[in-house]
Amino acid sequence: MNRAFAAALATSTCVVALATPAAAQTREYNIPAGSLKSALDTYVRQSGRQIVYRADQVRSARSHGARGKQSAEAALAAILAGSGFTTRVDGNLVAIVRGGNAEAASSAASRKDVPAAGAATEAENAGDIIVTGSRLKRTRPDDGASPVTTISREKIDRAGATGVGEITRNLTATSFTTDEEFQQGAGQAVQLRGLGLGSTLVLINGRRTVTSALTNSNNFFDLNTIPLAAVERIELLSDSASAVYGADATGGVVNVVLSRAVERPTLDFYYGGADGGATEKRASFSMGTSGPDFRASLALDYFKRENLPGRERDLFANRDYRRFGGRDQSSLIANPGNICTVSGANLPGLSAPCAAVPAGSIGIGLTPASFAATAGQQNRTSSYNNLSVVPESERKSAVGLLEWDVASDVTLFAEMMYSDRRDRSSQPPPQLSNVTVPASNPFNPFGVAVTANFLLASLSDQSIDFSSESLRLVTGARGKLGAWDWELAGLRFRDRGNQDYGQLLDGAAVNAALASASPEMALNVFQDGPGGSDALVRSLLNPTPRLLIARSKADQIDGFVRGPLLDLPAGAVQAVIGGEWRRESVNYDFSAINYSIPSDRNGRESHAAFAEIQIPLLAGDASKGDAGRLTLSSAGRYDHYSDFGGTWNPQVGIVWQATPYLMLRGSYGTAFQAPSLYNLYLAETSFSTQTVDPSRNNQTVPILSRGGGNPNLKPQTAESWTIGFVLAPQRSNLRVRGSFWQIVQEDRFQRLAAPVILANESSFSDYIVRDAPTPADIAAGLPGVLREVRSVTLNFGRLKTNGFDADVAMSWDTDLGRLSADVAGTLVTTYRTADVPGGAPVDRVGIANTNGTIPRFKATATGVWDPGPFGLTVTGRYISGYDDTTADIRNGLRVPSQIFVDAQVSVHLGELIGGSWAENSELRFGAKNLFNRTPDYSGVWGIGYDPSIADLRERFLYVGLSKAF
Repeated sequence: MNRAFAAALATSTCVVALATPAAAQTREYNIPAGSLKSALDTYVRQSGRQIVYRADQVRSARSHGARGKQSAEAALAAILAGSGFTTRVDGNLVAIVRGGNAEAASSAASRKDVPAAGAATEAENAGDIIVTGSRLKRTRPDDGASPVTTISREKIDRAGATGVGEITRNLTATSFTTDEEFQQGAGQAVQLRGLGLGSTLVLINGRRTVTSALTNSNNFFDLNTIPLAAVERIELLSDSASAVYGADATGGVVNVVLSRAVERPTLDFYYGGADGGATEKRASFSMGTSGPDFRASLALDYFKRENLPGRERDLFANRDYRRFGGRDQSSLIANPGNICTVSGANLPGLSAPCAAVPAGSIGIGLTPASFAATAGQQNRTSSYNNLSVVPESERKSAVGLLEWDVASDVTLFAEMMYSDRRDRSSQPPPQLSNVTVPASNPFNPFGVAVTANFLLASLSDQSIDFSSESLRLVTGARGKLGAWDWELAGLRFRDRGNQDYGQLLDGAAVNAALASASPEMALNVFQDGPGGSDALVRSLLNPTPRLLIARSKADQIDGFVRGPLLDLPAGAVQAVIGGEWRRESVNYDFSAINYSIPSDRNGRESHAAFAEIQIPLLAGDASKGDAGRLTLSSAGRYDHYSDFGGTWNPQVGIVWQATPYLMLRGSYGTAFQAPSLYNLYLAETSFSTQTVDPSRNNQTVPILSRGGGNPNLKPQTAESWTIGFVLAPQRSNLRVRGSFWQIVQEDRFQRLAAPVILANESSFSDYIVRDAPTPADIAAGLPGVLREVRSVTLNFGRLKTNGFDADVAMSWDTDLGRLSADVAGTLVTTYRTADVPGGAPVDRVGIANTNGTIPRFKATATGVWDPGPFGLTVTGRYISGYDDTTADIRNGLRVPSQIFVDAQVSVHLGELIGGSWAENSELRFGAKNLFNRTPDYSGVWGIGYDPSIADLRERFLYVGLSKAF
């Protein structure tokens, strides 16, 4: 091998493969025109020859295919003709390179830290790879004891997605996802298995993320922070992984891998929208450069979405749900409004205590007779006409990555991710509920004080505004010491967020305007209109905005060494040993309701030590696809936090290649979720309210309700089991995977409401304050009068969930192009919670719930047809039906099963019409929810539908254009 080629092989970013004697043979080839990646994969299967390449480099390239009887070299040359790629061969090494530039494109074959794609499938390549769920290297992603699903960039593009959250929402392992409109900070979270916010760990390039500023009360990282333009793939580990990554990996791990190399400058444009609004615009630009010892990439992403107001959707515009078997939830606070007596007697001169303000009323010169036609009637309206179904959003983001080989065995690297996000959620106008209108009001025609319900409809510009700016920096070095790899890195994360809840009505100003005797200064609630001048109406708002100021910070240092410990007859024992230090803090100040975290208790430090080992017990028969190979793996991690102490979490797994095409595997591990700084240290607040005291014969009493953080919280713990198989017949385009999983959570984080605490007083006596019982109380066997109830987050309750995952992938090469299909499904057999002391566990599978609905079965099926310059992708999504509830109590209704169909047509313009301007250009047309399947009625949230399952956006059409230069 010549030195130049060897040097390039050691420092660049391509992939290599072995040439075989099959190269000299002739055989019949039937490789249709289409994407270069598909052609290369088909070539491997038909030639029996192994090749490898960088999937991200060939993703946008096209091939004319190869047909007829010919040698392997001739067929490969035909496939590459006109694609801009060629081969580079040195001895037994073959590289697919851009324009023959081996030094710039072909030398990552020996870079074991850079996952490569190619060979028989994307999952197989000449070098070992790192896959989410372990820091040990594998030959193939499916070699691990825990199942990992990879969502490639190609699949992301075919889905027409505009954000990472849109991809994770449709995963079958994601039981439910709450819409941004109803999520803290308008953020987007992922919670696999329905285990709650913060229970699924999000990684970026294998490093943990930190709770976002605006979402720290719910303890999750906002996926909207990640620019989609920079994403190469998303890896999903649907198994607990605290033994590897530490806290918050109870439900699994989502690892977002950013593109390390960009072969060509690329522009992407996207435009789409739904009926009535939610118009989305997205533009991105990515570029990269590389040399023998230097690689860099930059991605810029801009996204803008318009508001979709509730009046555009029937379930929000008409909240009388009796037409579906539900309740009338339209509001009596309307415009025109409603007038009633203070005492409950009939209005003067009328036969009823209430009357609706007549439509068209100007509110001047009225008499009681003006209300004769509406006596006993009341106006109703939907308070959700102005509520956002989808909030307005604008995001600007950038990602930069850099690698520099400062020596033959040392590489420096750096990552930068910046995000600036602005969201606006439209809100209903302010409401006047049962306000008293004195007789002094010049517009009051009744001569006595009355009450009014009136909507200040002219203040329709009310909104909650969100702003967030975050910066994530990673710097580090990796290298080799003999047979061992090492890596050391530092991370800094800063996120600044503000949430403006707008202005509340000023009670004193409202009462003064209602009581004013001046026609210019009095509020006229008897008219069908604004109720006064714009200046008067706006003077009713409190000038002080309700502003939440939130900050999130983290610094982290981590490192590890990895390599062989010793050789056994079955192979080398591989090990990883490492450690991690992290300091995190939050600031949370919501002065309007006195919610804050004291500055002297808003942070903590943690440190961890971890290790993994992989022991080959049986080597297997390499000539029979490693049949008989048996491998044992184990991992353990100790984390110590400065506030709640330490926790040890082990994991063990086993993999047995039973036959050349059947692999069996299983794993067991423990996990933990750390209590959030918000739940630990939120300052105590209190307010007066009323409640029913079950210990005193259901007496209604005024109490002081207290709330805040609980510094005595412990980690939430879990155990996880997975048993599964992988069926992949050799030289077949079929792969079948299946697994049974079970997760049991203990000491769950739960903020119990006062009624629950009072109903279980013996268990929560420390959170209840009573007067000493009087002699009369003692004689009656009653406790003292209730004075206070303290509601905080507690470690309490147990959750057990289990089920089955399965997926099938297959493909065929035909004269009409390549066909492929992927089918995945998740069956939840148990989701049982014990949330009340002494109460029986409740199984929530197939029952609507305000904490998120757990459907019995979710499935997706995707078919792809690539017949040359055109491509067609069709995806069906299925969600099984479930029993509906009102306030989490079955209401006798059922939400039927739902099927949604998405479709996309792609056109490779260069292949279709030619011309340099069209080369490497792709046009995409698509529809999400093609047949406009509208959400079914559900009473669970009281808003007409279940936002944890359904999408009120309905059908969404889009067009996209991608151009590589």
